[in-house]
Amino acid sequence: MKRALIFGIDNYPFAPLGGCVADALKINELLTTNDDPLEPDNFTCKVYTSNERQITTDLIYQEIERYLDDNTGAIRTALFYFAGHGFVSDLGGYLVTQDAKKYSEGVRMRDLLKICSSSRIPEIIIILDCCYSGEFGNIDEYREDVSLLPSGVSILTSSSSEQRSLEENGEGLFTSLLCDALRGEAADLLGNVNVASVYSYADNMLGAFDQRPILKTNVSKMARLRKTEPDITLADLKKLTKIFPNPDYNFRLDKSFEPTEQPRNSVNEEVFALLQKMTRLGLVYPVDEEHMYYAAINNKACALTPLGKSYWKLIVKGHLKNSS
Repeated sequence: MKRALIFGIDNYPFAPLGGCVADALKINELLTTNDDPLEPDNFTCKVYTSNERQITTDLIYQEIERYLDDNTGAIRTALFYFAGHGFVSDLGGYLVTQDAKKYSEGVRMRDLLKICSSSRIPEIIIILDCCYSGEFGNIDEYREDVSLLPSGVSILTSSSSEQRSLEENGEGLFTSLLCDALRGEAADLLGNVNVASVYSYADNMLGAFDQRPILKTNVSKMARLRKTEPDITLADLKKLTKIFPNPDYNFRLDKSFEPTEQPRNSVNEEVFALLQKMTRLGLVYPVDEEHMYYAAINNKACALTPLGKSYWKLIVKGHLKNSS
């Protein structure tokens, strides 16, 4: 089981925002389901927005303690998302709540990490779209040899500890990219999206902006955030190792593989159709020819691309699975 706790605050009595509630609702919608019809259910989500109630410091602490711990052992992944104001002072970083005031700005980032460190849930993912959110999980200023990031915790933030997070067209720029990533733009060939692939996607997309996303993680294995429609099935992808007995193998083609030519061979045509699909996915390329069609007609070969070799090795090692 996976569950997510989501907060979006627009209606601050000071410096109101315009897109955080909408961002929270979009994240809730995306995380609740997968695009894969074989595995439609994803996170069980609880969303709080300032349109429905006041988001206070006490409320967030209460819900964090409830959602980021599990006495049953049934929850394997928990996610915390916050969109709103962030604040950093000499005392540390804060997620700003609607009842914030001087010297009590909201939820201390360090307190949230302490709650995570005592949780029984194996993996906790924290995603923050707020100014100065990169402060979250920084090294303890009083003990420079001690990291504040507990085991099993990943943190993805919209900006560094010294940067503001931008809104664009009525939505958070970072969350807009996060949503695109979750819809599949950061997915691998099997449709799996995790926090590292989301970071890589956002990092590339924000290249022209001053706002830089930050990823901090202390996990041995990353859980899947969402599963989109795969480009290829796992069963078909595993056929790489049957067609190519080693990663440097050149698979010889001839006219029997091309369905428009004689002699017809249904088995070879089926293999060729899969090879053409793998070519479109960047896994295979025709050797000394521009297109696979000409490779078959001219009795040439096809071979694995660097990406194809990488997937070949993952299959052989038994590491290639539909991540959960």
